[in-house]
Formats: sequence, structure tokens, C-alpha cells
Amino acid sequence: MSDPIVHDILDRMAATCPPIAEAPTLFLEGPAGAGKTTHAMARIQSLIEGGVAPGAILLLTPHRSYSRPYEDALGQATCYALGLATVGGLARRYVSLFWPAIPPHSTYPFSASLEPIFLTYEVAQYFMARLVSPLVEQGYFADLKLTRHRLYSQLLDSLNKSAVNDIPLDDLGSYLEAARISEETADGRVDEISSTLVSYRKFCAQYNLIDFSLYLELFKDLIRKVQPARDYLFAQYQHVVYDNCEEDVPLAHDFVRYWMRHPASRLQSVLVIYDREAGFRKLLGANPRSAYTLREECGDYLSLEESPRVPTSLRAFGRGLVKAIANTPLVDAATDSGGGERRFHVYSDRLHHQMVQRVVAQVGHLVESGRPPQEMAVISPFLSDSFYHALADGLERVGISCYGHRPSRSLRDEPVTKVLLTLTTLAHPSWGLARPSREAVSHMFSMLLKDADLVRSAVLAAAVYEGGREGIGLKPFEGARADMRDRVTYRVGETYEQLRIWLEVYASGDELPIDHFLSRLFGELLSQPRFGFYRNVQAGAQVGSSVESACKFRRAVGGVLERENEVVGKAYVEMVQEGVVSAFYAVDGVDPPEAVLIAPAHTFLLRNRSYAHQFWLDVGSTAWHRRIHQPLTNPYVLSADWNRRDQWSAAWERRFETERLTCIVAGLIRRCTDSIYLYASELSAHGQEQTGDLLVALGYAMRELALAED
Repeated sequence: MSDPIVHDILDRMAATCPPIAEAPTLFLEGPAGAGKTTHAMARIQSLIEGGVAPGAILLLTPHRSYSRPYEDALGQATCYALGLATVGGLARRYVSLFWPAIPPHSTYPFSASLEPIFLTYEVAQYFMARLVSPLVEQGYFADLKLTRHRLYSQLLDSLNKSAVNDIPLDDLGSYLEAARISEETADGRVDEISSTLVSYRKFCAQYNLIDFSLYLELFKDLIRKVQPARDYLFAQYQHVVYDNCEEDVPLAHDFVRYWMRHPASRLQSVLVIYDREAGFRKLLGANPRSAYTLREECGDYLSLEESPRVPTSLRAFGRGLVKAIANTPLVDAATDSGGGERRFHVYSDRLHHQMVQRVVAQVGHLVESGRPPQEMAVISPFLSDSFYHALADGLERVGISCYGHRPSRSLRDEPVTKVLLTLTTLAHPSWGLARPSREAVSHMFSMLLKDADLVRSAVLAAAVYEGGREGIGLKPFEGARADMRDRVTYRVGETYEQLRIWLEVYASGDELPIDHFLSRLFGELLSQPRFGFYRNVQAGAQVGSSVESACKFRRAVGGVLERENEVVGKAYVEMVQEGVVSAFYAVDGVDPPEAVLIAPAHTFLLRNRSYAHQFWLDVGSTAWHRRIHQPLTNPYVLSADWNRRDQWSAAWERRFETERLTCIVAGLIRRCTDSIYLYASELSAHGQEQTGDLLVALGYAMRELALAED
């Protein structure tokens, strides 16, 4: 942030919002875009200019993606000098630093002589799979309509929810009893969940394996019971800026409250920022009600009003739509058109592919008129591979770049990861893994070999790949039939030969650790000219994520597997092939320049960024308000707000569906600075009629706005 901008903000703060600059403890709330984070940046800069060391300031956010605006505005040098953390990050750091003091105060049989092994979400799924797979063979979780990786992730979700809401593991079963509304969560199923989670926790403690839920639990006890750890924390930071507290978990709020209240605390200032009408991470354990209790801990309070960035007509449209969804009057019950140019546009088609074509045409029109594509976001309730590729292919045909953001996807579903899995399997025939299909090899060729389109790639795979062949399974290009070589072209054949020879040389030598292999493969081959990942930033970022994932897996799992004479690289490939959900890596935050974003609505909101133009697709889909099938967990019951005497029911589900849709719609509108385009199709991509809540509410809101305009 340049000095003139900083001082301009400080001057405006002094003139209009004196408490922000002066209050030692301030609770600041307001809607998205009202300027809360801007004021927080100015406060940080003011502290630094006043002589406070950046390292004495803690910027606390619920997820590291929420700190990105600070990095963009303050500059990386300033931002990285700050204490930049989530409560989860603090927990991991302090548990590692003070590990020898933990076993004496813990009920778990940890070994103080061994270092803790921190598990990523992927690795936690792997260990859960090792535990659960034999149980499934014994009849556990029979008849559940879940894929294996969803089974593992939902078990871990219940464990995480218990940790962030301070629910003892022994009491988890009683909460899950309240959550059952179908035979899938009958008495026996609850017992299976409880016993599985207890066994998993005992297994982790045996090997000093610390997953997310466990290091949060250990951190809570560490700060309260181990004085050296508490003193170190209190001495390290004297100023705290806690942004987007409404998106954080109750454990984080309790931690901040404990810190502010403790008599030995050295805090000189605390700024707590609350985003009104948010709470998008509720399914992940966020609790806005718990966050709002921090207001009682602050000496001053300030509320900012409407965002000046959102056009008046959009705000009016939002009020009408929220009113229609909730079917209750707002505080300001009058629905008006807002005046000025209408900034929302509604379109309807009969068929799903017609809707996609209309969206592509509208995006193309805006780009032709001079609107930057990076200011556009295409948003849908759910983004399948076929839907994403239909949009991406349509935009590519009109010369517009785009990129998707789907962090909850399985690693195996990423095209770049599929290529890496195929290459890894071919390069390690001694592992005894199932050989890749000819289709997988053809896909690899189309992604990697320059000038190899889908037809040439299929011909090449048919000509040179033999799954039963010894070694890597690829024969020399010259060994293919002459007519096939001609169809593929010798230029593509030369690039293929580079790939084949590299794989053969590697397979004949010493085996590398899996992450080293992937890194070397990318550096020596895939990133070179004539290969598909050459100067491909997105592909490079995805390879980087895979290397980081494999590295963390090897470090966490290597010791356990080696004691059992298992190959780490083989175990990693099998884990990814089974469909584990990807962890979030720092490179996920890299956005390509001059490209349209395509993302699910929930993911878009978690990015916490505004776009000039939003395109809402499939507004008739029920996925806007319905959560995925979760028979093994429930984010609302496993919450500090849930009354254990209540029983979950269809009525509760309906109530929270309405609340979720209201939250999503309000959040999207507050993150649009120009116009919103809404698209519906009478039939879904699967040919089903679409009559979701958002579409019904949209019809009601449009009628009300039309009456107001008349």
C-alpha cells in the first residue's frame, strides 16, 4: 500500500470513524464491501508507522485465503513480517514447539521422545481408510449410499466438528443420535461411527499422528495448562486484528476471548471484524453467533453501513429476493426498484445446453465491449466436470480464457493429476499396480505432446502402448505400423520418443521418493519445449500441488509404511486413485490473468472477492440450498448452538436450507460491483424439470419489483 493511499484512509478514519483509530479494543461490523478490511489495513499501517514491530501484530483469519487482500494492499514484505495465522496454524505451530510438555498433560499415550507427525487432510483420509477398510469387510457401514472417500471424509468431519465445538469424543454418539432421521443412521450405525472414531484416535496417538482435530484439542489444553507456552504467546504479540471472525469456529472465538481476559495478557489493542449476513463456512463448523459474543469483550463498537460499491438497484433486488426466499418481511419491508439503471438480468431456456450457449454469448459480448474477463465470474450451485468443460470449451471457441476453482475435488479428477498418475504407474512397473487403460494413455498423450490432438493421441496409444508388455509398456515409435506413424506425424513421434526414453532410463535405475520423482519429471521433461506443460502456469501450479501433496504424504506415512515393508510411492498412488479429497495448497490462490472464473457458489463466497459481473447458472437447481448426502455427520447438530434435547427432523433441514440460500444470495449480491445475469433452464442436464427454491423466489421477487416500478 502506497503512503498517499494509507494516509488518505487514516485522514478519513479520523474524520468519520474516530473509534477505529483510537479504541484499544473495538468490535467492527458491517456488510461485505463496507470498508472493514480497508480500515483494518490502515490500522496495521498506523501501528507500524507508530513504531510497532510488524512481528508484534497478529493478523488472525479463519482461513489463509482471507489474508489475501492484506497481501495485495500492504505488500508481501509488510504482510509476511506480520504474525499471519489461522487458529489452526497457531495450534500446529505451538503443539510442535512445546511438544515435550504435552504428553504429561494429555490423556492420550503419546511418546514424548518421538516428534509429532502432522497429517494433512489427504493423509488423515489415508489412515482412516487403513482403519475402516477391514471394518467395512466385516459389515460396518453396510448399505450406506456413499463412496469410500466420502465415507472417510464424513467420519473425519464428525471428528473435526467435535473438536471445534468442544464436544468430548465420548459424547459424540449422543449428538449423532439426535441427527438421525433415516435408517442409514440407526442405532447400530451410531455405535459403528463412535467405535471407529475412538479406534482412529487411539491409532493416531500410538504413532504420534496429529490430525486437525487433535492438534486443536491439544492446543486448547496447552495454552490453558502449560504456562511457558502461554507466556510465549502473550510475549510474542501485543496487537491483534481478527478479520472475518464470523467464518471461524467456536474454539477460535474461545481462544481469543481467553487471551483478552487473561490477567497476564500483554495485548495493547484488539480489532475484531464481523461480516454481517455472512457465515458461509457453517458447513465447515463456522459459528456467527459465537463470533458475535466477542463484541462483549471489546470496549468500543462501531457498525458500518451499506457498501458503496454495490449498485443501488442490485441492493434493492437483493432485498426483494431475500424477502421472497425467507417468506418474511425485512426490517425495511418496502420493496422498491432502487432507482437508476437495472443491473440484474434474467434469462430462461428450455434446454440446459441452450443456457450454456447463452452464457457464453453474453460473456463474449461483454468482452468485445471492453470489459476485462478477470472481472467476470460464472457461478453455479454445483460444478460437474461435464458442465465445466461445456462452459470452458464454449468460451475457448470465442477466444476467452477461463479457469475453474473447485478445491473440494478429488485429486484423481484433475486432468493434470491423471497424467501424473499414468506416468508414475508406467515408470514403476515393479510396484505391481494395475496398468493404465489405453484411454488413460491416450489422454496423457493429448495433454503432453504438442500438436497431438485427440485423434492423433488415440492412434498413437493404439500403435505403441501394450499393457501386457514388460517394463514401461511403451514400444519405440519406429516399431509402429507405417500408416499409423504417418497419421500421428513424425514431429509428434519425436516428442513421444523423448518421453518414452526418459521413462525407460528412469525405470532401469534407482527408484526415487515419489515427490522427488514428480519434481524431476516436471523439471526435466514436462516443462520443456514441445511438451504440453511448457509455459503453462495452471498446469505448473497443479504439478506443484501434487509434489507438495506427495511430499507431505511421504513424511507423514513413510515411517509407518516402512515398518510394514510397504512402498510409500505405491501407497500414495493407490490413495489418490481411491479418490481422496484434495487438501488446499498455497498455489491454489494463483489466478491466471485475463481469465473468467468458473466456480460453485459456495467456493466463490469463500474466496471473499468482489467481481464486476456475475453470471448465476442453473437458478432452478435444488443444489443452491440442499447440502450433500451426509448420513455420518451433521454440521448443524454437531454445533455449540444445538440443543441436545432436540431431535433432527425434516423441518429442521428445511429451516437450515432456507437460511443457507438466504446467506448465499445476500453474499453473492454484496460481492458484485456492476451487474448480475441469472440463467435458468426448464430441464437440467439430466433432463429433469427444475423448480428449486431460488427460481420460485426469483419469480416472486421479479413480480414485486415490477409492481414497485409501476
